[in-house]
Parts: sequence; C-alpha cells; structure tokens
Amino acid sequence: MATEYQVLTTDSAVDNSEDVKEKGKEKVKPTILIVEDNKELRLHIKNDLKDIYNVKEAVNGLEGLIMIKKYFPDIIISDVMMPKMDGFEMCKQIKTDLETCHIPVILLTARALEEDRIEGYDNGADEYLAKPFQISVLTARVRNLLEAKARLREKFSKLGFMLPTEELVTNSLDQAFLDKTTNIVLDNISDTDFKLDNVLESIGLGRSQFYRKLQTITRPEPK
Repeated sequence: MATEYQVLTTDSAVDNSEDVKEKGKEKVKPTILIVEDNKELRLHIKNDLKDIYNVKEAVNGLEGLIMIKKYFPDIIISDVMMPKMDGFEMCKQIKTDLETCHIPVILLTARALEEDRIEGYDNGADEYLAKPFQISVLTARVRNLLEAKARLREKFSKLGFMLPTEELVTNSLDQAFLDKTTNIVLDNISDTDFKLDNVLESIGLGRSQFYRKLQTITRPEPK
C-alpha cells in the first residue's frame, strides 16, 4: 500500500550537497525542487523521487525562489503553509516572472477547502494535492506534467515557428515572449545588419537568459 503523508512539525535546514548533475551521461535527470519546511515530510518525498529525478530542497518560499534562480528546476513541489514566504506567494512570484513562469508548480497543503484550492490555481499552480496524499498520486502528477511538456516540445521541434504559440505554452507570459521574439525576427527578416543583439535589446533580456528561456520552452526532452 502506498505511503500516506501526514502533516508533521519538524523544522531543519536542508542539505543540497549532491549538486553535481549527470552532465557526462546521455540523459540528464529532470530536476525537481521540493519546498517544504517540515524535514520529515521533505525527506520522505525526496527519498521517493531521488532514484528518478535530481532532487533539490528548500525550507520556505524565500529560499525556494533563490534555489529556483540557481537551478531552474523542471518541476516545483511546494507546501503552502511555510514561514517567511508561503507557497501561494512563491507560486505567484514564479508565475509572474518571465524567467520562471514556464516551470510547473504542484502545491501540497492540509487546507483542502474549495476556496484554498481556488486561491492556489489563481496564483498559477498547475496541480493542487491535499494532505495526506499518496506518493503514487504525487509521482503520477510529476510524470504527467513532464510528459505533457515533452510532447509539446517534440511537436514544436518538428514544426518550428509554424506551430501556434498558444499550443506550445501554458501561460500568457511565455506566449507573449514567443510572439514578441517571432515578430521581431519577422519584422527585420530583410535587414542584413539585424543581429541577435538587436533581438535581445528589443526583448530586454541578456544572452544567457534568452537562450535558457527559449530552450526551456522549445527543446525536446532527451530520450
């Protein structure tokens, strides 16, 4: 029978010492960030996911935002009730930042009222699981979100910019980013002096930020 996680009370700092990615291997594990102030629950989830995913940890929303900008995880699993910054506020900041708005967020909470669920989705959550939950349900949600993104990336890689952006992205910021990038290129297609630096200046992003964002949205997952 799958484990059911109850709300616990232990607080502790996290250990992210296993920071080396499998860069030398053909396939890099997707990175998952767990944001949870309860040590026991956080370690339970980590232990259940670490064989399949590269797992990072944070103990509250403020630390979570720092970790997100450091690792740019493929999925974020976050508690709602946390000190310093709760999961709702962290999710809102993630989803209103162009660099991170594409990252799926799964919220976990003991607040199972309908208005709490609505608040989670209003702040941009992609999934909302009530505690206690079965780990098999959480892992299925993670797998489904990653597979859905991979299918869109694969479709985009085959069709290129002929694919309507609304079919590729899941939020308005990403759609605006792709639309603006495409329009800038099309508007200057006949200008032989037009370079990438002109695109970056028009969009307002640095080179590394631009490539990371574009590749995150459009690049197929490694097989």
